[in-house]
Amino acid sequence: MRSPKALPGTPPPLQPLPFAVHPNPADAYIGRLVSRRSKRTQTSALRSLARILTGQEDPARVPWGDCNERITGHLRSWLASAYEWSTVNRYLAALRGTLRSTWKAKQMSREDYEAAADLPAFQIGAHNAGRILAPEELSALFLACQADRHPIGARDAALVALLYGAGLRIGEAVGAHVEDLGADWMKVREAKGGVPRIAFLGPGTLAALGDWLRLRGREPGPLLTATDRQHKPTLAPITTQAASNAIRKRGDLAGLDAFTPHDLRRTAITAILDQGVDYGTAAKFAGHRSVAVTTLYDRRGDRIQRAAVALLPVPYLTRITDEARPKLPDL
Repeated sequence: MRSPKALPGTPPPLQPLPFAVHPNPADAYIGRLVSRRSKRTQTSALRSLARILTGQEDPARVPWGDCNERITGHLRSWLASAYEWSTVNRYLAALRGTLRSTWKAKQMSREDYEAAADLPAFQIGAHNAGRILAPEELSALFLACQADRHPIGARDAALVALLYGAGLRIGEAVGAHVEDLGADWMKVREAKGGVPRIAFLGPGTLAALGDWLRLRGREPGPLLTATDRQHKPTLAPITTQAASNAIRKRGDLAGLDAFTPHDLRRTAITAILDQGVDYGTAAKFAGHRSVAVTTLYDRRGDRIQRAAVALLPVPYLTRITDEARPKLPDL
C-alpha cells in the first residue's frame, strides 16, 4: 500500500516523543548523582536493597511508592542488625534519595514520602554495637547445624563457616558462587565497594563447604541455595534475609544469647588479632580499605593492654625494705 501523498507545505512527520509514564525512581536518583564513584556505589546499594525487599537485584522491580513508614522503619532496624553502621547509612541514603524521586514522580504523596523517608542515620563514632561469641558458643552453633540431618543443616553450617572462618559479610556469603572456589581460597565477588578480593579458607571452613557441596552438587551457580519441599537442595539462591533468619534460628536452637550475622565476622577479626596477627593483615582478611576500620572490630578490651604492659621491661629492682626506704616529705 502506497503512503498518502503529503500536501504542499505540510510539516515533517512528528517524531515519537520519549514519554515516561512511569519513570523508574531508582534510575532518577542515580542520574542526579555527580561522580562515577557515587553512581557505582549507590547503584550497588540499591541492588542490595532490592534483593532484601523482593529477592531480586533489580531496583526497577521494587514498588517504591508502596514503601510506607512501617516498611522503611522495619528495613532500617533489620539493616542495623545485619551490617556495619557505615554500610547501613549508605543504604539509607540511597533509600531516602529514591523515595524523594518517587515523590517527585508523583508515585507517592508528600505526606507518605516524608514519613517513609524519616530515617535518621546512625552515629558511627558513638556506638559500640555487636558482640563477640565465645569459643563454646561457636561450637554450640555448629552443633545446632549438624544436629539437623536435612541438607539445610549442612548449608547453614557452611554459612556459619563462611561468616566466621572466612570473615565474610552476609551479603558476600550469599553472593558466592561455586565457580568462585579454589583449592583453599575463594573469590569474593560481592565485596563491599564493588572491588573483588580473595578470601583464604582454613581446614574447618573447607570441611563444612565440602559436606554441603556433596549434597548440593558442584554445578555452577549460587553456592548457598534453597531446598525444596522434600528437603533436597535446589540451584535457587537464598536471599540475605533468609540467610539472616537461618543464623538466628540456629542461634536459638543452640540456646545462645542474641547475636547478628555480623557478630560472627566481628568475632573472627577479634580472634585473629588475639593470635598476634598485625592490623594490616587483619584488614586484608576483613576486606577493609583502612586499618582504622579494623580497629573498631577489636573487642579484646583491657585484657590485651594488660598483657602488653606486662611485657614492658621496666628496669626497676626492688632491693630495699620498707624500713630502709627513704621517707618523702609530705606535700
